[in-house]
Amino acid sequence: MRSLPRSWIRGLALVALFSLHPPLAAQVWPKTSFVRPHGALRGSVVEVHIHGTGLGTARELCFAMAPGHGQQDHGIEVTSLQARNDSLVVATLALAADAAPGLRLLRVRTDHGLSGVELFRVGTRARVPEREKNDSAAEAQDIDLDTCVDASLSSGDVDYFALRVVEATSVRLEVFGVRLGDGAIDPRLAVHDEAGRVVAEADDCLLGRMDPIVRFDAQPGRYTIAVRDSAWRGAAQGADYELHVGGFPRPSLTWPLAVEAGKACRLQLLGDPEVEGRGYVFTAPTACDATQGGTGYAAFYPFVPMGVQMGFAPPFFAAASRTEARVAPSPLYVRVSSLETIYEAAKGAAGTDAVTSVAPRSAQAGIAFEGCLATPDERDHMHFTAKKGERLRVQVFARRLRSPVDAVAIVRKRGRPPLVVADDVGTSLDPDFECSIAEDGEHEIEIFDRLGSFGPLHRYRVEVEPRRAEASARILAAGRDEDHAVNVARAARMGLRITTSGVPAGTRCRLVGLPPKCSSEVVTLERGQSVLDFVVAADADAALASASLELEMAAKGSDAWKPLPLQQPVELVRVQNNQPYLTTMESRIPFAVTAQLPFQIEAVKPLQALTRGTSLALSVRAVRDKRAGGNLRLRALSAPPGIVVGTATLSGDAATLEVRASEGAALGEHRLHIVARSYGRNGHYELTSAPVVVTVVEAAKTDAKPEGTR
Repeated sequence: MRSLPRSWIRGLALVALFSLHPPLAAQVWPKTSFVRPHGALRGSVVEVHIHGTGLGTARELCFAMAPGHGQQDHGIEVTSLQARNDSLVVATLALAADAAPGLRLLRVRTDHGLSGVELFRVGTRARVPEREKNDSAAEAQDIDLDTCVDASLSSGDVDYFALRVVEATSVRLEVFGVRLGDGAIDPRLAVHDEAGRVVAEADDCLLGRMDPIVRFDAQPGRYTIAVRDSAWRGAAQGADYELHVGGFPRPSLTWPLAVEAGKACRLQLLGDPEVEGRGYVFTAPTACDATQGGTGYAAFYPFVPMGVQMGFAPPFFAAASRTEARVAPSPLYVRVSSLETIYEAAKGAAGTDAVTSVAPRSAQAGIAFEGCLATPDERDHMHFTAKKGERLRVQVFARRLRSPVDAVAIVRKRGRPPLVVADDVGTSLDPDFECSIAEDGEHEIEIFDRLGSFGPLHRYRVEVEPRRAEASARILAAGRDEDHAVNVARAARMGLRITTSGVPAGTRCRLVGLPPKCSSEVVTLERGQSVLDFVVAADADAALASASLELEMAAKGSDAWKPLPLQQPVELVRVQNNQPYLTTMESRIPFAVTAQLPFQIEAVKPLQALTRGTSLALSVRAVRDKRAGGNLRLRALSAPPGIVVGTATLSGDAATLEVRASEGAALGEHRLHIVARSYGRNGHYELTSAPVVVTVVEAAKTDAKPEGTR
């Protein structure tokens, strides 16, 4: 069911390359496999072991808040960092007492670049390591309430833990397996009482996906918790999981499903009977708003103040109470939107219509609806007005927020046949589509569950607004399964390709936040193009350091710069057919200045022009030191329309690339950057040449006269 961990996939792919290219002995490309432990209690000091390859020159741990948590300080100080060997880094971390609960994205910077992303969780429960041997109920490891156990599974392994309950209480268990990002196990959980009866068990669930979450009412006595992989798999290293045990709230949804960024909003919790309907004051960070470069979602961690019984909580908790609180291990995600929202008010006949107390709103300004499919075969209808020729975007939010609704959406003019019937989109079960309005008047959206399921948790949100060209950007990695971090060697250049959406032609774009003695030119998006080609240069004496870069853009002829949001997906776990299963998002470009590479390249300007319909040989020279044996793979960073640049292997000091111009290639001067890649131990090393100018000219007209003429 699950693919190999991402580090294994990359490693296997490189084995074939190493056999063809002698290693670059002095260079080591950093890769991380897993982190132990995967998190820590806020206010504590913890020793963390980071496993991988190429970590022998580790200099820095780079933390960032995960998506949905805003741009607040991550609250982690690295007090010591030591590379024990090439495959292990040991760090001491001091977590602030008021650090916000939740995920951090972690990268390791070495002298030779940035590693990929690992996940690290800041929590509110004391953590204890698994004690071996605990492979039977008789050998179960004793644990306490409000504890997080750091454990791992080998193939065929079952871990047992014993929980002694002194007085009747409600216990919640939540396991993190696949959500740790290692992708090695699919946990299954079972709870037994003293008589050996199963009182609770779980495998997959909507909120935890492949990770189990259970709640059970415990009487005084001893309970045994068994954790195993659902397919009895495991691994010698890296098949880790966390077991959270406690009296924390574990609702599955909020109501409403959306909040407005920067404003204090009241949320009610659904799905946990002891906090059902209890209210919280929550302010979503402004940085979560999609219009501000965010993902459009905010993470909300349900909590109960210390000393307060969940069943007798006051109506509303202030957000400040979270500092001393029992906090759920994982968040609920709420939609962040400023659209006017109409809530379901009452049911029509036979529960077939969601009746609102307001007149239909115009879709021109954008409108949202929230409702619940609470009764069998229920179909809800939402009304809005639209004009002929309008093109609307309709988004349904249900499964994305962990609602059980498998929604189908139908758009029609009232009393007319459907304009659009929409169901799943790709791997998402939520409809997301565009709709062209054919005539003026009142329209409706019909929502129902594809499987006919229903209940009080079957909540949904529908957003209707005009189609807008929202500017965004994403880094184009050079190859499959390659990380998008930008590593620029001293005294060298590095090419960076960024694809854009919703950015008009003529817009100027730049990188912001480069370290001292690093530079990059402003790039203009040409007509008909969507990709920006940046070349970043680092001086020979630039400090080895990391940075988080942002993008800015300015309209043609304007000096008013504004953010160009980056929405960079990071795949952590894949499942069958190599489909992404667990992903996260980065909103800034991870950047590092690295040690100087033992080779340089120079693209030599051609002596002659390139005639349309012909080709020329572009010479590329290499300057190497003794460390740089092996081949260099050459390619162009990009080429303008109508020009094709071939590839070549440079095994000595020089090689040529064929540059061909079509009959329709643009006349004039074109700048080309040539990229050289060398494969070394555990990875590749890359740099980009200075620009070389190729001039395209029209084919010369012949003066020859047809035979038989004068």
